[in-house]
Parts: sequence; structure tokens; C-alpha cells
Amino acid sequence: MVGREGSSTVITRILLSVLIGGLSSGFVAPVAMAETATSQEEAAEAPTPDPLEPFNQKMFWFNLRLDEYVLRPVATAYDRVLPNAAQRGVQHFFKNLGVVERFANNLFQGKLPGAGREVGRFAVNTTLGGVGFFDVADQWFGWQESNEDFGQTLAVYRVPRGPYLVLPFYGPSTIRDAVGLAVDSALNPMNYLLSTTELSTTAGERDRGMTARAIAECGLHGQWKSQAEADCKEEQRTSALCLSSLIW
Repeated sequence: MVGREGSSTVITRILLSVLIGGLSSGFVAPVAMAETATSQEEAAEAPTPDPLEPFNQKMFWFNLRLDEYVLRPVATAYDRVLPNAAQRGVQHFFKNLGVVERFANNLFQGKLPGAGREVGRFAVNTTLGGVGFFDVADQWFGWQESNEDFGQTLAVYRVPRGPYLVLPFYGPSTIRDAVGLAVDSALNPMNYLLSTTELSTTAGERDRGMTARAIAECGLHGQWKSQAEADCKEEQRTSALCLSSLIW
């Protein structure tokens, strides 16, 4: 009798445990689903990552009009006059002069191999590459550019990126990268040789990288991401065409 009573007690406890567990899971699941739905609604209602939206919209349309009515017509004529090989040579020449900012930023970030490679590239391209018109350092020795800018240097030192910002002519950026752009411009010797050469494709490649970082870092989504990507495409064309400034 004792054995039967003990067995009944064990079975009763098991049934109660199963029943309580089922009720608990049935209660917890809806609560979890409700919390998930609430968090999704809060995320949808969260403020946009573009607190400077009025200014950014004005700059976006300014850049489009600048490209459409000024830069594109002049650059198209330039592209027709100068062969592609000559355009690449001009681009390499001014990239070679941009060694100072790349060397400095590699040094600031503690990337000593990159800084040394920039010095080697400048020496080889200046002497063997026809004053930089040919990138023989890459073609012969495999020494590729160490593209680092001051915006990346600030990021290494954990400076906050700041809000999304559309710059006139340059396009999508952030406050941190805008400051970096100003410092890089001061480090670039081209700005002290010709007032218009900063608008060449040497700046264009850096600006496209800066644009990609701005879109990724600011977490843009929806219409703001679409606007930034559209601006990026326009700025890529604008920057590429701005070799026309070298004519003047």
C-alpha cells in the first residue's frame, strides 16, 4: 500500500509540474511577443539620424544643380579633349603629391609600415614614374597606397562621429569627417600650388570613401539612406568630372 501511495504521489507531482510549466510557457510567450512588438514600434518611432535635415536637403539640391549646370558640361568637354591615358597620368601625378596627408595620418594612427610605404611610393614614382605620372611603385613593387585620412585618425582616438552632414560639393559626410577633411586639405600641398586642384579625382576617391562611412556609421535607413546614396552617386560623378578644374 505504501508503495502504491508513493507512486501516486510521484505521478501527481509530475502532472502538476507539467501543468504549471505549460501554463507558464503559455503566459510568457505572449508577454515576450508583446515586448518585441513594443520595441519594434519604438524603433519605428525613433527620431531620424539626421538632425541637420533642413540644411542637408539644401546642400543636396545645391550639389545636384552645381553638377548639372556647371561641372558636368565643363568636365564633359575636358573628357573629350584629353585621352583616358592622359587623364590617368594627371590623376597619378596629383595623387603622388598627396603623399603628405597619407603619410601623416598613417603616422598619427601608429601604422608605421603604411607610413614607410608612402615614403617609398613617393620616391619611386617621383624618380622612376615620370614625376608621378605613372604609378610604377604599385605596378613593379606592389606598393599600394595606404589611404588614411584624418577622419579615420579621429575615429582611432574615439572621437564621436557626430550627426550626418551633407557638405557643399563634397556630399554626404559626418561632423568628424568634415573636420578631418579640413585638416587633410591643410596637409595637402596641392592647395598651396593650385587653388582648384583639391577638386580633382584625388579628392574624389577619398570623398567616396567618406560618403560610404557616413551612410554606414550614421545607421541611415529608409528615405534618408536613399537620399544619401543618391547624393553619393551624384558626387561620384561630380568628383570624377572635376578634373576639368585643371584646365583653368
